[in-house]
Amino acid sequence: MRYIILITCIVNIHVLTGQNLNYGFTVGIHKADIYGKLARQNKLDWSLHVPVRWTKNRFFTQISTGWVSKGTKEQYFNPQLNKTEQDIFRLEYLEVPVNIGYHFIRRDKLKVYVFSGFAYSFLLFGNREQLQDNVAINKIQLPQDKVTFFVFSPSTSAQVELSIRRHEYSAFGGFGTDFKLKKRLFFVEILYNRAISGLYPEPADIYWNHYYGIRLGTFFGQENKEK
Repeated sequence: MRYIILITCIVNIHVLTGQNLNYGFTVGIHKADIYGKLARQNKLDWSLHVPVRWTKNRFFTQISTGWVSKGTKEQYFNPQLNKTEQDIFRLEYLEVPVNIGYHFIRRDKLKVYVFSGFAYSFLLFGNREQLQDNVAINKIQLPQDKVTFFVFSPSTSAQVELSIRRHEYSAFGGFGTDFKLKKRLFFVEILYNRAISGLYPEPADIYWNHYYGIRLGTFFGQENKEK
């Protein structure tokens, strides 16, 4: 976490001293999933961010604060019960992404860029709901309640209860485009985000969040200047 804070401070220095500053908001939709689940399906989720971008020539740095929904939906048929079972995770995070970008196409009303960076996320609340034929049979609140895992090894097997981690670190990247409509600066981004910390501590650290999606936003403040 100290590295995220250090990067954030450095970016803020650039932002506060930069001459070409834009701030705005974004809304996005994405497909979220928890890697490691066997019969998982992508879950459609959403995000909302407030970004601040400082631009210098073709490069820019950006820091955002936002709300991101993550999780997964696992569905399978249980032949013993002759029922369809679902296991749904809903996780709501406060996210602080920091990234750098490069405009490789720059025109009057259109710019295309690539970007990458790291993000820190804090789990605000969530739940895990288990259903049989669309009827809820169990629901726990996260991160307050613990999740049960069965751990297998060549010599033994055991049942453990673990708490989900509230702090998550991830890496992300993608590409986007800036364009102007009636003198207002808009942008569209396509990105992929993958956690680099496990959703649970050992021995269940094989599960981690990831998502991919699209974001649409607009900027206020100073217009990007060609330098």
